[in-house]
Amino acid sequence: MAMEAGAAPPLRSPTQLPVSTAGTAPPSPLHPSAPPNLSSPVTSNPPVEQPSGEICEQPHEPVHAHEEEQDGRLVREKEQGCSKIRQTKSRKKTMQVQDAHANDLSQTVGGKRSVSHASESSRPRKVARTIKSKESKKLGKKLPPIVSGSPIINMIARRKVQSSNLHARTPSTTRTLKSPSSHALSPTSGHDTPVSLHALSPVPRHDTPATLHDRLLPATTHGSKRRPRKLTSIIWKEAEPIYINGFLMQGQCKYCNNIFPASKVSGTSQLARHLKLCEVKCSMDGVIKQIRNSDEIDPDWKFDQENARTELLKLVVLHGLPFSFVEYAGFRKFCASINPWFKPISRVTLQNDCIAAYHQFRSYNENFFMKCNHRVSLTGDMWTSNQKLGYFCITCHWIDSKWKVKHRIIRFCLLETPHDAWNMFDVVLTSIRDWNIENKICSFTLDNAEVNTKMISHLRKNLVDRNLIHHKGKLLHIRCAAHVLNLIVQDGLKTMDSVVDNVRNSVKYIRSSQYRIEQFDKLVLQAGIDCKHQPSLDVSTRWNSTYLMLESILPFRKVFETLQNQEPSYTFGPSDKEWEMVLDICQLLKVFCHATNVISGSDYPTSNLYFLEIWSVKVVLDEQEKSSNPTVRIMVKEMKKKFHKYFMESYLTNCVPVILDPRFKMELVELRLKKYFGVGADKHIQEVKEAIMALFLAYGAEIEENIIIQSQEKNGEEAGLVDDALSDFDEHVKLKKAKSHNELQRYLEEDFHPRTPDFDILKWWAVNSPRYPILGSIARDVLAVPASTVASESAFSTCGRVITDHRTSLGADSVEALMCYGDWIRRGEPFCEESEPHEVS
Repeated sequence: MAMEAGAAPPLRSPTQLPVSTAGTAPPSPLHPSAPPNLSSPVTSNPPVEQPSGEICEQPHEPVHAHEEEQDGRLVREKEQGCSKIRQTKSRKKTMQVQDAHANDLSQTVGGKRSVSHASESSRPRKVARTIKSKESKKLGKKLPPIVSGSPIINMIARRKVQSSNLHARTPSTTRTLKSPSSHALSPTSGHDTPVSLHALSPVPRHDTPATLHDRLLPATTHGSKRRPRKLTSIIWKEAEPIYINGFLMQGQCKYCNNIFPASKVSGTSQLARHLKLCEVKCSMDGVIKQIRNSDEIDPDWKFDQENARTELLKLVVLHGLPFSFVEYAGFRKFCASINPWFKPISRVTLQNDCIAAYHQFRSYNENFFMKCNHRVSLTGDMWTSNQKLGYFCITCHWIDSKWKVKHRIIRFCLLETPHDAWNMFDVVLTSIRDWNIENKICSFTLDNAEVNTKMISHLRKNLVDRNLIHHKGKLLHIRCAAHVLNLIVQDGLKTMDSVVDNVRNSVKYIRSSQYRIEQFDKLVLQAGIDCKHQPSLDVSTRWNSTYLMLESILPFRKVFETLQNQEPSYTFGPSDKEWEMVLDICQLLKVFCHATNVISGSDYPTSNLYFLEIWSVKVVLDEQEKSSNPTVRIMVKEMKKKFHKYFMESYLTNCVPVILDPRFKMELVELRLKKYFGVGADKHIQEVKEAIMALFLAYGAEIEENIIIQSQEKNGEEAGLVDDALSDFDEHVKLKKAKSHNELQRYLEEDFHPRTPDFDILKWWAVNSPRYPILGSIARDVLAVPASTVASESAFSTCGRVITDHRTSLGADSVEALMCYGDWIRRGEPFCEESEPHEVS
């Protein structure tokens, strides 16, 4: 429609601005220095065309600065009342209001209304009042899109946009009042959203943690002593807090792993609402409700994915299952039927969990050894896998503060070729350094291989040169008792090969086919022999299995004699003389077998029993040496040669634990040595006395040094009770009293303890160690010395199930993690539960 000359063009209100035909308006810059949007219509006073054709500007009324100040005050008042707004308004209501008013705005856009020249001067004031009015805030002003899940941050974002719009309407260099652009009022525009949420947040901007572990743990502030506030809300029983630079910012649902704001500003209401509606939680609550109705299930049970993964790892490690077990289709279906919320893991994840658990508990155990005030003993042995790779196993033994024997595998490492003394020495030295026991070695039990003897000599020299071992390392090397007995028996059985071979072939004959087994059973019934077990077949390299074979065949002597008469093909039946020799061999080997079983224990002290058992073997050898059978005499003669060799090498290390046995003390040692050595026994007895005295003096000096160190540590701490402050004085007096009255001499002169079958030497020392503090420390270390390497050898049977023909791709690190961690959890998890350095659980 044509306009009359001299009339001002129609002026549009903010609610009547046109909408861009493209669907979105061009962006309106938030920054004050940004150029104005020239394409948008202006709301300034329109120029009036004079009859002469000149155009003059309308006079500007200086009211906008006051209005801007009022707008700023209004924003500040709203920011102060934001907490009340957060409680009364929700995000859903905000979105509904925004959509409703966007529709109203679209209906009013494009309307034209003429204004008179007289009302043009008051138009800027009306525009400002309209923006400030409640109706304009609802209808004419564009609400920014939701920038966060927090209502308070969204409210701050709206205030920022309001402030920018007010600055855009305030004149700067010109004398005209510009109206807001259509973009600023468009509900669909996203350009008014701040560049970063942190720019609008009252909380200082923090960098996002790199990992979930860093987000879950409160981080320390830079130089600040502020501690994270204690979480008291019950919400945190079902959600994990996420900290950023020490401040609680978010919370993660334990059921669906969704993350919600939970800072001090935003609160936890959004997270609480989610927990009421979480589908995973609702499903799990239904299962838990059924569980609580059952008497056989813990009513407080809650599903924990991490705990389930830990138990799955223990299952695989304990039973020697492959890591790919978790990827079996049957196993995954089984897990889904039991608990659909369990998330299956891959074999790579399980392997990483195993290595991580091993390193975690290893660090705890290394810490324990670093703080303990007692010595430990080691056992070691070599094992060759089916891949022809050599592994060296090291087991640590000690007695805890409750006087219980403990042992754990600490290394199961691949030994590089050649398997010589120097390579073994490097592995052992590295291991004891890593485990913080370099200065706490009491003994090292190994078999009698020549390479082990050379390795021990290198280790002894290294420790003695640095004064890390007592008595110049003379008590360091303990020869495996089971291996010594094995060598003695093997030398004796070489002279009885013909008898043993006939017995072995006889057992093989009756076990060669089903027909022969049935015929043998019929002969057993005819002979009236009541024996449930058939003769067993031995392993030629294991003398104890040979002994069991000889013992099992004796009840069937009549059956084999009948079989020899009935079966022409059975030509290797033992003769009557050989049957008598089998009986003599069984009587001799029975003593060896009993001694081996006693000294192979790992849950009770064996060092004090070694000397007793080896002496019982000597007694039997002396008796059988007088046998009427010349073959038996020859066999015993060979066995006594080997016995004497190893008795001379180990009598010193075997006699010291006997002295610490209150049933025998020094009297039994002197009696046995005099009987064995005869006239020259005094020299060997004196050597034993010097060894026990050297230990007594060394341990006394160590205890006194520990008292001084403990007193210095207490002086550095805050003053406590008077009794605590004088505890080092009490220890000093006790030690001085022990030295002045010669604690060792007093112990040796007291009466012997009765030899009862149920005597427990560890319990005796647990009761009497306060009376003998120095000897109690010696007994705690010496009685922990294992007499055999059975503890290390037993690990090889487990490793044989780990490294099989179908599992040859395991790396050395994975093998060590499986072996060590498996041994720890078999013995009740790692030994890191103790709270004090001198306590072991």
